[in-house]
Amino acid sequence: MASELRAKAAAIRAHFATEWKAARGYTDEQLGERVAWEGVDFTPPASEWVRLSILWGDAFEQTMGGPAVGKNEVVGVVSVTLFYPPGRGTGVLEGLADDVRDIFNRAEVSGVRFGAPSGPKPARERDGWVQTTVDVPFTVEETI
Repeated sequence: MASELRAKAAAIRAHFATEWKAARGYTDEQLGERVAWEGVDFTPPASEWVRLSILWGDAFEQTMGGPAVGKNEVVGVVSVTLFYPPGRGTGVLEGLADDVRDIFNRAEVSGVRFGAPSGPKPARERDGWVQTTVDVPFTVEETI
């Protein structure tokens, strides 16, 4: 059900927020200043920041049956893009990428099963920022 997938997306965001605050030593205010969430207005700071995107993929039937009995497996990817001002090297980005990998690497949160992270992809300058991305596949089981 769509509401079930919305709940899974909320669990992914909550997990990232909690773990990112702990990894970076951020307060709630700093978290809001440094994480761009989908659908929320955001003004980038002058220092590092991240954008978390949840990309839903295909669904596959796991069991036969009608409403409240059948199950689907839905796959997706959490894509975290990391941003840092140009001209300062990539060391900070690499550290941020390590933290993202640690947060999601083969974790299970509220029925969301994460796989092995890919990346960080090679850093490149774009739109006035040096950027890299870490992608983490996940699966959820959906009851229909």
